Amino acid sequence: MKLQLFFPRSFKQYLEFNPTLGYIQGKGTFEIWFKFRPDRTILTNCQKYLTKQDEEPPKDEYEEFSMRIPIKVTGASQVLPVKFSILAVFTVNAVTFTPPLVDFGNVFHRNASRVSVIMENHSLLPQQFSFVRLPKEISIATDDGTGHILP
Repeated sequence: MKLQLFFPRSFKQYLEFNPTLGYIQGKGTFEIWFKFRPDRTILTNCQKYLTKQDEEPPKDEYEEFSMRIPIKVTGASQVLPVKFSILAVFTVNAVTFTPPLVDFGNVFHRNASRVSVIMENHSLLPQQFSFVRLPKEISIATDDGTGHILP
């Protein structure tokens, strides 16, 4: 049986299915994979697929949003198509520091100064962080200067 896959044209630059057309034998299987590469422009190009359609698209760069992408698979001899949707939840890959600038103040020879820094994870996912290429005079109180910060 001939199978064909359809999705909204507005997702063409973000979503790729392979194959979109194929044939399946009786009691057989047919595998379709997809690649999803969204960017910030998806908010304006595909706004009607936002799950909260009555609201404006997120303007804050740290705000999460989700989309429901409708997919339809038709078979040559089937009366009804198979409809399903892909739910995509978007989050950012951002960690911010407070204060944004670290000032140790006046530090004299053979003395030390300590400054606390607060890291905030704006993502829905855990983020890995590393402090690399630090001068030998500065030390970080983590394992090797690396770690994970939870949402």
